[in-house]
Amino acid sequence: MHATTATATVVEQIRRRILSGSLRPGALLPPERELAVQLDVSRATLREGLSILSQMGLLTIHRGRSGGAVLTAPPATTVSTSIALLFQTRVITAGQLCEFRRALEVEAAQLAAARRSAAELADISAALEAYLADGHDAAKQNGSGRAFHHAVARASGNPLLSETMTSINDAFAACLDLQHTEPDPARLIYQLHWPIVDAIGRGDGIDARQAMLVHFDQLHRALQQLGISERPVGSSAGGGLATTAQPIVPRSEEAAISDMREGVTPREGWFGHA
Repeated sequence: MHATTATATVVEQIRRRILSGSLRPGALLPPERELAVQLDVSRATLREGLSILSQMGLLTIHRGRSGGAVLTAPPATTVSTSIALLFQTRVITAGQLCEFRRALEVEAAQLAAARRSAAELADISAALEAYLADGHDAAKQNGSGRAFHHAVARASGNPLLSETMTSINDAFAACLDLQHTEPDPARLIYQLHWPIVDAIGRGDGIDARQAMLVHFDQLHRALQQLGISERPVGSSAGGGLATTAQPIVPRSEEAAISDMREGVTPREGWFGHA
């Protein structure tokens, strides 16, 4: 058997056992000599296969007399690195990124309305308050905005949504450079995000879904108005993305922030309540 094919067979056989559940994270693989016999390959080929699996994040190799190969669950950072690499090596536009996030987050908002705990609702509300409070620092505000959306994904109760959002957030921070040229006004943040919190707090999945759709419709319009919807998001040229659309709402920024901090909403919603 060709060495490359034999190595690929080692990787596939062990990977299949991991995915089937017959090998669990924390399990120690048999000694190298024994495992090579089981898989009918040379020890050199086995080492190559184990090295590839280690690079995939599926196992950790410990050297020495008491060492061995231990199965591990791939951390979220592994997925994040893959997504960041995808953005850097493929032509993915700001508009496509917006569409991808909308597909995930609209569903996450609806599920969060049905499944959120009191603690998770408090986390979502706190993230929005931090988002409002960071009105003089664009970088901090950008991070608080990502924290808000991740809190909604966690409240969905679906670990796939949560892990994907973690990876997207990390990828944004690492390579997308989605920095506003200046902080968003509080009135815009309040108008777009408070209805999401309110609907999730009331357990209204339809309203939560619609509120998240409105948010992403606004983002999509802003990208188009700025002429950057087709800009590759992984490109280092051209600076960051700026969201400057500012819908007029019949509230002052000070009143919006005050209401958020005091737990008062136009609909007597759920901020600060379980």
